[in-house]
Amino acid sequence: MLSENEILSMDFGRSVCGGYRRRAVDRFLVEVATTYAHLRRECEELRRHAESTDRLMRERQEKDQLVRDALATAEQFARDLRRRAEDEATAVVQEAERRAATLVEDAERERDKLEEEIAHLVVVTEQAREECRHRLETALDELDLEVKLQGVARLAPPSLDDSVPSAADGRG
Repeated sequence: MLSENEILSMDFGRSVCGGYRRRAVDRFLVEVATTYAHLRRECEELRRHAESTDRLMRERQEKDQLVRDALATAEQFARDLRRRAEDEATAVVQEAERRAATLVEDAERERDKLEEEIAHLVVVTEQAREECRHRLETALDELDLEVKLQGVARLAPPSLDDSVPSAADGRG
């Protein structure tokens, strides 16, 4: 690739038959060199811009990869967290079910003991009632007998033995 100096210093030589007009060729060469210099600067600018764009693109791709990696990590963390939460919830439910079963068993045993105790108390109460009834009937029978004896004693004529205490009236 030619530089602008090489273009300006280019010597075309002279032809024998008239050749080119030197001034016109020199002006043209200056214009070509100027255009060439401008295009070279523009090309250099575009190259720097392309390099900058490439660098920015690589940085963007690296950031995008970091974001994708972070997203994948977050998704994995969320899955792990969900699995752990489900495992813990299952363990809590199982423990609660185990405790509930134990409480139910304890309550059933307590109920059975109370039912046995109630049944025993019903039997004891019935026995106490029967005992009370029997004692009351016996006492009533004794009272009735005493009342009858007292009634018979009043109706009987006085006897000579009234002056002697008897074992029945408690004086002897």
